[in-house]
Amino acid sequence: MTVRRFTAIDEVAAAMRGARALFEGSLEGSPDWLRAEEGRVSPSHHYLLAGDPGPARTAAALAACYPLPHTARHRAYASWEVLLGTPTETLARQLTAGPAREAALRRLAALRARLPVAATDTLAVVTPGSVRSGVLTGSADDADGTLHELVAGVEALAAECGAPVVEFCHVRAETADEPLHRVLRERGYAAVTTGADAVLDVTWPDVDAYFASFPGHRRRRLRKERERFLATAPEVRVQGPEGLTADLVALQLARYRAYGHDADARAVRDRFARAAQIPGLKVLRADRDGRPLGFIAFYEDRARRRITTRLGAFTREAGAYFNVAYYELVAHAARLGGMRIHYGDSTYAAKTGRGCELVRLTTYLRSADPALHRTLHDAVRLRTDLEEDEMCAAEGRTTRQGPQRRPQPQPQLQPQPKPQPRTRTRQGSGIQEGPEPAGTDRRRPEVVLFDAAGTLFSMHPSLPELIARRAANAGTPCSIEAVEQAVDTVGSTLGWPDDQPTHAERLQAWTEFTTLILKQAGVADGSAVLATPIARSVARAVVEPANYRLFLDVPAVLDRLAAAGIPVGIVSNFDDLLFEIHHHTGLHRWFRVVVTSYRTGISKPDPRIFHRALRTMGADPSRTCYVGDSVYSDMGGARAAGLQGILIDRAGAHAGYPGSRISTLRQLPGFLGLDSAGG
Repeated sequence: MTVRRFTAIDEVAAAMRGARALFEGSLEGSPDWLRAEEGRVSPSHHYLLAGDPGPARTAAALAACYPLPHTARHRAYASWEVLLGTPTETLARQLTAGPAREAALRRLAALRARLPVAATDTLAVVTPGSVRSGVLTGSADDADGTLHELVAGVEALAAECGAPVVEFCHVRAETADEPLHRVLRERGYAAVTTGADAVLDVTWPDVDAYFASFPGHRRRRLRKERERFLATAPEVRVQGPEGLTADLVALQLARYRAYGHDADARAVRDRFARAAQIPGLKVLRADRDGRPLGFIAFYEDRARRRITTRLGAFTREAGAYFNVAYYELVAHAARLGGMRIHYGDSTYAAKTGRGCELVRLTTYLRSADPALHRTLHDAVRLRTDLEEDEMCAAEGRTTRQGPQRRPQPQPQLQPQPKPQPRTRTRQGSGIQEGPEPAGTDRRRPEVVLFDAAGTLFSMHPSLPELIARRAANAGTPCSIEAVEQAVDTVGSTLGWPDDQPTHAERLQAWTEFTTLILKQAGVADGSAVLATPIARSVARAVVEPANYRLFLDVPAVLDRLAAAGIPVGIVSNFDDLLFEIHHHTGLHRWFRVVVTSYRTGISKPDPRIFHRALRTMGADPSRTCYVGDSVYSDMGGARAAGLQGILIDRAGAHAGYPGSRISTLRQLPGFLGLDSAGG
C-alpha cells in the first residue's frame, strides 16, 4: 500500500485504476464538487490517494487536504475556530442567563487563554461546502489498514506544511464512516461534536399529507404558516443555475453575516459561481412584486434519491423561510416520487419541528505536541456539551438521556418473599433464582461489567414511537398503545431479530420484524404491500447509530469509577451495531472491553459469555459486579457466572425483585462503597 499526493482532482483518476469508483458514493465526493471548491478555502490543496502500487494500481482511499494557517481568511475549518471561535461562543451566549451560561463563558475564556490562535495552524481534511467527510473509501479488503496508511500520510503532510494540528471534519454517525471513526480513535484523535445534518425522508404524496403526519396542534400551526405565505400570492419557481441571479447576492450576504461569517459580496458571487459549476443545481425561489422573498439552492440527485441543500437566504416576510426551505421543497420532493432531503447543520429547532432527524457530525483533532494535544482534548468537551444540549433541546429532550430503547421481552423470575442464600445450581440454562452466590463480596469490586441497551443507552425515539410515527407519515395512523402491544406480542412469541453479520442483513432482519409488528397492529389492514415500505423506513432508523443516546446518569458514574481505578467492561446480546453505537454515544472513552453475543456465539444468560469478559480482564468473578436491566438474561446470567448482579430498574417495574436493585446509576457508587471515606 502506498500513499501518493496530487495537487488537482483531475490528476487523481488518471493515476490509479479504480480511482473513479471512489467518487461514486455521493455527489459531494465527486470530482465536479471537489474541482469547484479548489482555491476557495485555501490557496493550496492536496489529494492523498492510498492504493496498490503493483500492476493492478487499484485505489482504495482518498483524502482531500487543505492547509489553513491561523492567518487564513477562510476560518470555518480552522481548528481554533472549530473549538473556541464564533460557533462555540454563540452557543454559550444562547444559554438561558444564569449559572450555566456564566460557567460556559468562563470555560471558554480559560480555554482561549490556554490555546492562542497562533499555535493552531491546521491541515484540515474536509469536503468543503458540505457536511460530508473529506475521506472517500472504496472496497479494500483491509479497510482499517488502508485508512491507517492514509491518515499517516495526512499526518506526514501536516508536518511538512508546518501545521501542528491535523483535523478530520464532518465524520458522520453512519455505518459508512465507522471505519474512519475507529481508526482516528485508535490513533488518539480527540473528538468534538460540531453539529448535525438534518435529514427529512419525504415519503408523502404531497405537502398536505406531510402536514397530516403531525399531531393536531402542530399540524394547525404549520398549515397557518402555509396559508399566510400563500395569501401574499408569491411567484414560486424551480429553475436551474440561472436562478442564482444578482438580486440574491445581498440576501445571501445578510444571512452569512447574521450567522457571524466574515463575508462580502465578492465572496457570495464566488460561492454562486462555484455552485453553478456542479451538475444538478436547482434553485427554488419565491418572488413578489419583482423582488425575492427567499430562495434555496440544492442538488437534485435522482439516482440516489437525494436532495442536498447548498445555499439559501430569506426575508422575514410572510414566513418565507419555512415555506421556501421546507414546504415548497417538500412539495417538490413529493412530485419527484419521494426524496431524502439533507438540510445540513444549524437551526435545529426549526428543522426537527418540521420532521427532520439529526445525524451527528464529529470532527477529530490531533497534535504531535503532547501539551497542545492535551489542550485540544480539553477544548473539545465544551463545544460538544453545548452542541449536544442544543440538539437535544431541538429533539424535544431537556437532557441527553432520550427515550428508552424498548428491551427485548424476557421471562421474569418469580421473586421470593424471604430469599435465603442458596448454592448455585446448573439447571437448564444454569440460572438460579434468589440472591448472589455465597462468598460474593458485595462491596468494593475489582471490576464492574455492564449491559448495554436499556442500561447505558436507549433508542430515540423508542421502537413503538418510531413505528407509530412512520405509519402516520405514510397515511396509515395507529395508536401507540396498539403498536406497543404488537411489539410485545411479536417479540415474545416469534423472537426478536437475531444478530446479523452485515449492515444489509441487519436491515433486512429488522424490516421483516417490523413488518410482522405492523400486521399484528393492523396497520394498512395487514397488507405487506403497504406495510413493507414503512417497515424499511423503521429498520433504517433502528440500525442507525445516531438514533441512540446515553442515559443522563451514565457519564458521571463512569467517570467516578475511572477515578476510583475500577476497570469497566460491557457484556451484551448485540451484533456489531453495538460498536457503532459505542462510538457515537462516546462510550469508547470508558470501555476498552466489549463482549457481544455475535462475536462470541454465546448469548446471555449463558454464563460462558460473562466468563469470556472475566478472562479478558483478568477478573475474579467473586469481586466483579454486573449491572443490567433484565432480571432473566442479566441477573440470572450474572448469578450463574458467579458475579454479583445489580438490577437497574429505571421504571420501577421490579419493585419485588429479591436481589440488589437500584433505580438510577447515580446510586451505584454509593452501593459499591465509593462514596465512603477513602473511596
